[in-house]
Amino acid sequence: MSGNKCSYCGSIIDNNEEFCNDQCKHEYKEFNKFLEKRKNFFGVLVAISIIVTFFGSIVTVANVTFGISTVAMAMFLLCGTMLALPFGTPETFDRLGVKKTVLLIRILAVVIMIVTIICLIM
Repeated sequence: MSGNKCSYCGSIIDNNEEFCNDQCKHEYKEFNKFLEKRKNFFGVLVAISIIVTFFGSIVTVANVTFGISTVAMAMFLLCGTMLALPFGTPETFDRLGVKKTVLLIRILAVVIMIVTIICLIM
């Protein structure tokens, strides 16, 4: 590659700047403010999703319908969290840029929701 990538949009830039323009710089700063304000809430929601999934998996042994419904509810909570708070890893942000990472996370959330619905129907 012939240059750095913009930290927000991921476009290749030929200079040693972090951003390709002022708009990307502004959007990046706004996203970081959003992330800093909500990262703890994000962590709590993900933890709750994991705990409910674990609980649902155990309950499935005694009551299959209730257990599967509980796991599905946890998946919807996790997907809702991913849609509302699309926070990736620092490595993903570095590789793809913030804009593409957010899009990727939201696409994955929708795919997981669709798969969960299909599993519930079957």
